[in-house]
Amino acid sequence: MLAAGHAAAGPSSGPEELLWEIWNAAEVSRHWAGLTRWSSAEGRRADHDLDAVMALFQAAERFSDQNPGASAIAFVDYIERLELPMDTLAKTSAADAAIEVLTPASAAGREFDTVILTGLQEGAWPNLNPRGQLLGSGHLVDVVEGRADASAQSLLVKRMNVLQDEYRLFASAVSRAKNRLYAVAVHAQEESPSMLLDLVVPPGEREARSGAIPRPITAHRLIAELRRHLEISIQSELDEDAVRAAPRDDAPLNELGLTESSVQESTETQRRAAARALAVLVEGGLVGAEPNTWWGLPELSTTAPLLEPADIVRVSPSSVQSAIESPLQWFTGAAGGVEATDFSRMLGSLIHEIAEHHPAETDREVLISELDARWDSLGREEGWETEKDRSRARVMLKKLAGYFGHVQGQGRQVIARELQVEASLEIPLPPEGPGGSVQTRSVMIRGVIDRVERTEAGELFVIDLKTGRHKPAQIEIPTHGQLGSYQLLVALGAVDRALHEAQQGPVPGTSEETSADPDAAVEAAHGGPAPSPGRGAALLHVGTTVAKTDLQEQPPLGPEDTWPLEQLTQAAQVMSGSMFSAYHSPNQQRCLVGSLCPLCENTKQVTQP
Repeated sequence: MLAAGHAAAGPSSGPEELLWEIWNAAEVSRHWAGLTRWSSAEGRRADHDLDAVMALFQAAERFSDQNPGASAIAFVDYIERLELPMDTLAKTSAADAAIEVLTPASAAGREFDTVILTGLQEGAWPNLNPRGQLLGSGHLVDVVEGRADASAQSLLVKRMNVLQDEYRLFASAVSRAKNRLYAVAVHAQEESPSMLLDLVVPPGEREARSGAIPRPITAHRLIAELRRHLEISIQSELDEDAVRAAPRDDAPLNELGLTESSVQESTETQRRAAARALAVLVEGGLVGAEPNTWWGLPELSTTAPLLEPADIVRVSPSSVQSAIESPLQWFTGAAGGVEATDFSRMLGSLIHEIAEHHPAETDREVLISELDARWDSLGREEGWETEKDRSRARVMLKKLAGYFGHVQGQGRQVIARELQVEASLEIPLPPEGPGGSVQTRSVMIRGVIDRVERTEAGELFVIDLKTGRHKPAQIEIPTHGQLGSYQLLVALGAVDRALHEAQQGPVPGTSEETSADPDAAVEAAHGGPAPSPGRGAALLHVGTTVAKTDLQEQPPLGPEDTWPLEQLTQAAQVMSGSMFSAYHSPNQQRCLVGSLCPLCENTKQVTQP
């Protein structure tokens, strides 16, 4: 063994290599391994010896990782300086005299003579950070238990639920003690005891808490406090009449030697002092001290509508639904308040591009090869999450290939992809007063149709491709605003004109002005052929969990169906108005308006109480 060690020793030899040569020269590995198969004292000793050798190798590996280039002599010196407990064949202590280190959950159901609670620090216990945020396990539990409404997802509600769990754990830990209970906390400059410590000490023995932590003195905080003092005092003065009219007991003021006039004098003095302080800050040029710049106090800059009556209202089919169901959401999105483009939208755009370039490909492998060739354009780094997204994209393309095969089986033919369609029409406006004349305004409806198919009977079938995980309820499809707008464009002859322009150029003599009456659309074509009949419209979902073709079809419009034009009129009135209402549906999971929504929690304006 020594000869093997000397032979392996060298300037570049590390402790691991040297240790392996010595162990290999000992030639005891097979013998010890054979002994471990027997349940005897020698077998147990051999088992312990092998464990010790493995621990030595692990120590050498760890030492080499922490000290690259260190010699074997340095490792020997490191091992000799370690203080290791000696092995013993006897138990070091009796069970009834041992100290067990447990968590509150592991101690549940047991009792101890003495319990010591440690770590009762503010922010550590209770720890109010919501659990399971990485994988959303908490949200999964809420969905299963029927608590997935918008109110249950607010941060305040989540923190309250966590606090209740922390209280239960604390009560369980305290109740483990039979005779003595100790609670340990540290009060230092950067640490403060937890509020749970007060629950351990009897009320009569609790020491008074130290004063509130002083807030930092900054210009913004000072301005905010002065403004708050001014607004509260002025609001109190405005409510003075109501306060005087209400019956009141002046005994508390009399006991303190105060009168109503003295209290008003003190309030007035503080108000004047706050106003003077703000005036000094304004002279110093501090931002936010000038009352004219305070949010919520100035009058509205304008109450005029977004568009004048003579302006054209431009409507896209995809915006009709949101303008009707949530006008405020439509307005914030139109004003630029949209979510940043995330990977889901980028992936959806890629699926749309592949569907556009391969509109009739039924071989899923061809579509997947196209996906693999374009995948790097998404800029995703390799990893398990990327592979999960790629697998999801492949499933989308398999559904696309299955739908393309279904189209061929139905005898339909793809005649356009990503077709830009537009039509102008006049919609009626409500009269300004009783007996007023009915006026109209111009509306331009313009959009891009993902896919247009023609049946063997010459009917047009409009498809809108969806790559999201969610879809509208089936009960909403018969009057779905986007699909209805597409069918209206078909009835107005706009799709036929767009198809003709895509193939041969603009139709000679066609006018951009088209009446809302489909028959007038025929006249606008100057004697041209009537619009192609509609087969209906549908949403093709490839991103949902449905395994088969997920197609939500809207039936063709009949002669008496005027609801698409009514929806378009309502959407145009919203888009050209001056006020935008906020609505929450009963099953709404998340509000897209954000901090501007007056219906959401924690979104109060600064002028609200």
